[in-house]
Amino acid sequence: MYLGIFDKNAADATETMNNQTVSYDKDTNLNVNQHKPSGDFFTGWTTNSDGSGDTYEDKVSMKNLAEVDENITFYA
Repeated sequence: MYLGIFDKNAADATETMNNQTVSYDKDTNLNVNQHKPSGDFFTGWTTNSDGSGDTYEDKVSMKNLAEVDENITFYA
């Protein structure tokens, strides 16, 4: 198992999201975005806070995005 961590990536964004526990070697959809950006709209998740990482759509199916017992952070 590994942990998906959801970062709102904006100081003024509201709402929070729980981390998502994911079983290794099993297709799992990302949780629906709950963050509410102020004045912006949500365009998807990225693995780097500056937007330069891998990108994922909301609720996308994922499999083995991190090693067992490690974490991956998704930035809004």
